[in-house]
Amino acid sequence: MNSAEFWQFVGVVRSAAKDDDHFDALIENKLRVFSNDELIAFQDTYGDIAHTAFAWRVWGAAYLMNSGCSDDGFSDFRAWLISQGQDFFERTLNEPDSLVGFDETRLLKERDVL
Repeated sequence: MNSAEFWQFVGVVRSAAKDDDHFDALIENKLRVFSNDELIAFQDTYGDIAHTAFAWRVWGAAYLMNSGCSDDGFSDFRAWLISQGQDFFERTLNEPDSLVGFDETRLLKERDVL
């Protein structure tokens, strides 16, 4: 799975999800039908993408949003960034300050989920 296929997969699941919890359930169900090789390819691509967000500026944004950020917390934060879709992820990497005043309700409305 290349990054374009990964982001397409995440985008399809995100567009069907009502919220983050629903996204988690949907992606888990979709991954259950993957073969072992497909799961490995998904995980490898996920790891590569998550690594691109391993930056002090992104960690700083996570720290401010969560009133602190441990190693595990930063891993979770990067997973959350990825789950929001490619545009949100890339915007955050390019400008972590774009998360200032982040409002999940606004994000959901922008996706026409609410």
